[in-house]
Amino acid sequence: HSGGDLVAELTSALEGEHHSIADASANRVSIVLGGPDRLEVLASGCALDLHPRSWHDGMCAQTLFARAQVTLQERGDTTRVLVRPSFARYTIQRMLAGAA
Repeated sequence: HSGGDLVAELTSALEGEHHSIADASANRVSIVLGGPDRLEVLASGCALDLHPRSWHDGMCAQTLFARAQVTLQERGDTTRVLVRPSFARYTIQRMLAGAA
């Protein structure tokens, strides 16, 4: 679904109910990290404990990654990093530096 399609579908489904729907899909860029070292790369700029004993599939948290506000979402063998578009390039560059 696109953001607009989802808003229309929810509006239709909630017709007659008190509700509020806002499309915030353009608010974040999604960066998907995979591979066995992805959590080490993220840990290089993040204060969260990303060790598997405390960070596992299905978890989601807001944090700072090298001074950029991000939301991390663990999805099995990948980690989704949601960041504001204006910080995306910086975040990617910092991730690359952490991987080096």
